[in-house]
Amino acid sequence: MRKIYLIGLFLITAGGITFGQTFNPYRNLIIGSRTDCIINDSLSIIPGSIIIRSPDGPLDESLYSVDYLRGKILISEKAILP
Repeated sequence: MRKIYLIGLFLITAGGITFGQTFNPYRNLIIGSRTDCIINDSLSIIPGSIIIRSPDGPLDESLYSVDYLRGKILISEKAILP
């Protein structure tokens, strides 16, 4: 009985490890916006986890600010496309 218990426990644990290796914590979002504020759901944003890209490449960090606690990205008027 103990061997069956240990084998079952091993299979459950091994399944969790396999799933953990395929999980990707990164999300890519394509957001088209002509406003100066983007609200990201109701969850907070992890500091240092935001990279904003324009069609020309990464947007300079001086052109936007992130309110991590409220989940908002505030974009400077210079960065908004005409």
